[in-house]
Amino acid sequence: MWEARSRWLLVASLSVSAFVAAQMAMFVLKVVFRIRLPFVLFDYCVAWFRYIGFPISMPLMSAVFVSSLAVCVRQLVREAAFARRFGCMLRRTADARMSRRYARRFGFGRRQLTIIRSDAPVAMTVGFVRPRIVLSTGLLGMLSPAEIAAVVAHERHHLRRRDPLALFALSLSRTALWYVPLLGWAEDKYKTAIEVLADRHAIASSSGGARELGSALLKLLRQGGAAEMPAASASFADASVNVRIRLLLDPQYKPSWRPPLSATLLSFAVLVLMVALG
Repeated sequence: MWEARSRWLLVASLSVSAFVAAQMAMFVLKVVFRIRLPFVLFDYCVAWFRYIGFPISMPLMSAVFVSSLAVCVRQLVREAAFARRFGCMLRRTADARMSRRYARRFGFGRRQLTIIRSDAPVAMTVGFVRPRIVLSTGLLGMLSPAEIAAVVAHERHHLRRRDPLALFALSLSRTALWYVPLLGWAEDKYKTAIEVLADRHAIASSSGGARELGSALLKLLRQGGAAEMPAASASFADASVNVRIRLLLDPQYKPSWRPPLSATLLSFAVLVLMVALG
């Protein structure tokens, strides 16, 4: 169930975002730059609204579309800058000897696992070009060997699925199309789904099972909030903690997947009103 729903959420969200973004870009190119393009859906919407006598504000429409593209570019630039700073931090604080030892212990390649020198407990998978697992010395000192194995198994699942790449794409879509609140709901549900899937992988592959995973999760929660991270990252204790703990206690629990009515109605209304502003 979780695998199918996570896949559906990702495909549906990115398909809608790509379609809307492509149509917006085509519309802006035609209206602002006078470039003739085939099949611009918004053209048909505008023609239909004019046919029924609904007022259309072309400058305002163009401003909304251009602003969305600008927000998208701004998010890309900010993420690139943050990822660069984060990469510098990793290189500055990495413990090469411990990284090699733990990589050998858990069967990772040389660049797939990095141990950083930090008192804060850190466990995440980061990066979408070459993702890697990042653990801190503070985390390793706080957890038992069995709990560390459970955390590593959890992050290994994120690494194999390249979850940071999907999370970055969903974050970019949600930010650029901020006026479609269903994308935010889909991103939150996707985060829950991939964390539950990673938890289940950890339970199945580690000796301690749910007990060690839950113990590690609770220890990280007691340490407080997570630090700021790149959008292309999946942190062990950063998403849907309440749902994950309840599922560890009651594997038969089924959280609601029904989208909020207000967000659904607003999303559809916004997509219609985008071509009916005036």
